[in-house]
Amino acid sequence: MQIGKIIKMCKYANFKKLCKHIKIYGIRSAFGKIRIVLARNEEKREYDNYYSFAEFKAKYISNGADVPNDIFENEIDIIVPVYNGFNFLENLFKTIEKTKIPHRIIVINDHSSDERVLPFLIKQIKQNPHITFINNEENLGFVQSVNKALALSDKDVVLVNTDVILPEGWLERLIL
Repeated sequence: MQIGKIIKMCKYANFKKLCKHIKIYGIRSAFGKIRIVLARNEEKREYDNYYSFAEFKAKYISNGADVPNDIFENEIDIIVPVYNGFNFLENLFKTIEKTKIPHRIIVINDHSSDERVLPFLIKQIKQNPHITFINNEENLGFVQSVNKALALSDKDVVLVNTDVILPEGWLERLIL
């Protein structure tokens, strides 16, 4: 690679600035910066081989014919362990349905101390018939709560935390 390109990639305006950096910090520091920049560029090239969400949406979501039909044949269980996080729940339940794959939502309330959580979850259950609800009588912790929900499932499972906002086609992207 040409030294000019390396200088530009390292954000040095010119060769004099590179020499000044070497004089102050040493040659090792300069080569370290060059290695980091080269590694980042290599990672970017490698990442560019993956779909961006826009490409995925154009190929699979917008044009349903391209999505393999077999991903719609099996129901997926979506496990949502809940402990407080009331401020996140509305966005989660709005966006969790942004999939065309058949699914069941298993919500497990791990004895949330926030008094607003349980009424909100009960309202969601009434509005959504494919929610299975577990309400722990005592706080079991994340792992035991998830294991309790997993025991109800005999299907493929996706674990979704309460503090996420899911994009359109999120489950399709996981499966493909």
